[in-house]
Formats: sequence, structure tokens, C-alpha cells
Amino acid sequence: MNTPVSRHLIRVPHDLGPFSVLVADDDAGCRESVAEALERAGHRVIPVSSGSDALAVVSRAFVHVTILDMNMPGMSGLDTFRMLRRMQRALPVLFMTADSEQNLVAKALDEGAFRLLAKPIDFEQLRSTVLQALVDHYMPSS
Repeated sequence: MNTPVSRHLIRVPHDLGPFSVLVADDDAGCRESVAEALERAGHRVIPVSSGSDALAVVSRAFVHVTILDMNMPGMSGLDTFRMLRRMQRALPVLFMTADSEQNLVAKALDEGAFRLLAKPIDFEQLRSTVLQALVDHYMPSS
């Protein structure tokens, strides 16, 4: 029987090298603090300031996890997520938002987002959520 508790006991093999995490947020301070928290956890972080920049990165580089700000000017996080899906990029996507607009949250989760994180970001929760996304996506239970 596989319980949520047992999944936390799975160790992600670090001998594969650092995991790459794309962080897209138009707020430089938030983007930098999220990147720093993830780098301290051993991840390779690719910070970008827009949805279009995120799509450009994913089109040319392998990314393990993507973190998108829900509300970015131009292309929103949700629009970026939809474009990633059209590009057939089946990677775990987390959203960050200061806006608790339930309609947007429900749409993101209904369309397959892994999780939504509220701003201001709790960095311990961020690190554990990224780890859980890696485990769930790349080491699914049988």
C-alpha cells in the first residue's frame, strides 16, 4: 500500500546531477529569492522574467520543473502553462501567486498544474514541493 507518507521516504537520486528548475516571475526580488532558496537545495535554477522567456528556455533546454508566477504582464502564467502543454512538454508546473482568485486557481489545477504556492513564498514549503514534484513525476509509484 502506497501512502502519502511513504512517498516522502523516496530519495531522489542526486547522482543524476542537479535538477534544473525554471523560475518565471516578473518581480525581480521574488524571482531572485526563489532562485536562491532552490540553489541552496542543490538545484540548477534558470530565472526568467516573462512567460515568453520561459517558453524560449523550455524549447531549447531540458527543464525538470517549472515554477510560474500566475500574474505576469503580457503572457500570464496560465497562458504560459497552456503553451507548454501544446509544446508537449509534460513537466511538472507549480504556480506562485499573491492573488487568491479561486477561478484562476481552479483552472490551473484542473488543467494539470502540480501545485499552487501562495506569495509570500514559504521557502521550506517551496523546496519540499519541488522535491515532491520531482518524485511524483520522475519516480512514480507502481
